[in-house]
Amino acid sequence: MPWNEEDIGKKLKYIGGMDVSFVKDTNKAVASIVNIEYPSLEIKEFEMIQRAKSGLHPNFLKFSLFIEYPSLEIKEFEMIECEIEAPYIPGFLAFREIEPLRAALAKARQKWPSSEFPQIFFIDGNGVLHRRQCGLASHLGVVENLITVGIGKNLLNVDGLDRLNFDPESLSSEPQQLIGTSGTLYGYAALTGKSTAKPIFISPGHRISHLSAARLALLLGKFRVVEPIRQADLISRQYIRIHFSSSLNDTKKEEEKEINNDDP
Repeated sequence: MPWNEEDIGKKLKYIGGMDVSFVKDTNKAVASIVNIEYPSLEIKEFEMIQRAKSGLHPNFLKFSLFIEYPSLEIKEFEMIECEIEAPYIPGFLAFREIEPLRAALAKARQKWPSSEFPQIFFIDGNGVLHRRQCGLASHLGVVENLITVGIGKNLLNVDGLDRLNFDPESLSSEPQQLIGTSGTLYGYAALTGKSTAKPIFISPGHRISHLSAARLALLLGKFRVVEPIRQADLISRQYIRIHFSSSLNDTKKEEEKEINNDDP
């Protein structure tokens, strides 16, 4: 069953983040997985904000404004160094990165207690915000039966969606729904951390609602990139810096090379 808002408040204790970093000019990559302990949040101030008139769910709570950001600590992490032979094809990122991520998951399952295994995973890649409504986060969630949330740093141009659909000033007060010309809800655009101009794009991957995915992402958005993905990215980049010294200044995410915001 998909998780809802009540599940987040009562059941959530461990959150996973997954990421793949690449060594420039090679087919080598490092897939990383982190497990972050999610503490009880200290509520500083609570207030319900009605957003129905702007198209948001009427019970959408601006948690990031009224609840202190949790002090998230990494409980465990694992990495897999691999070589990726599959070429990058826009719209098919999952087929390039899915196997390293699954290998990292398998390694973590062998070592981490099942009682402490992440209940939700944040993936550096889209969920249903995809031409086939099955980006990397959805693909991984389905094949591994995981609850996943996809986070994109660029907006995928699909079903009429375009950065011109919204402006940063309007995002400063509330997230915006990403609704295609077909009427399909693909996710939310939101400003996180101290970002004033570069939103992230949140979409459910598997077994979680649009609203729950957006709420949780905002809670974890002390910086622009949500914390589970940020930590997984930092760990994989550090590994590359240590083991591939020639790439010290050249470690890049594959999607950062793309133009026209065309990566899932």
